[in-house]
Amino acid sequence: MKKIILLLWSILIFTISFAWDIDTCCIINTIDYQKKLKMTQHILAIKYPNLQKKADNTVYEIVKLLNTNPKFNSYNDKLKIYSTIVNKVVDYVYNHNIEKWTPVYDMLSYFVYRIQDMYEYTKNTRRYKLESTLENIDKYPYTY
Repeated sequence: MKKIILLLWSILIFTISFAWDIDTCCIINTIDYQKKLKMTQHILAIKYPNLQKKADNTVYEIVKLLNTNPKFNSYNDKLKIYSTIVNKVVDYVYNHNIEKWTPVYDMLSYFVYRIQDMYEYTKNTRRYKLESTLENIDKYPYTY
């Protein structure tokens, strides 16, 4: 009986000391990014409008560069660039331990969600347009 109690006690101590706080604090998760985009956009609009403008301007410059430069006319090139940007920013946030609920984390997550949105739009243009049309019909039923 003492061995079982000692074993359970040691498992509890091991869990508390090593496995309790798994490092998920600084990961930007792009799963279900559309809801997170709306939430972070709302937070940035209220608290940090200048950071939102900087992120929007950066996304605009990237999209403008990809659409005007003949070097990036290929569909696959655009998708590769968008996914590379998302992966690099997510790695940067994780490697530099940028904590959640800080202005920098909010801005970078908003930037990642916007680039992920552009990636999904480029990848599935027809489905994206259908979803946005259905969403607008739900919001404004008398205009359609």
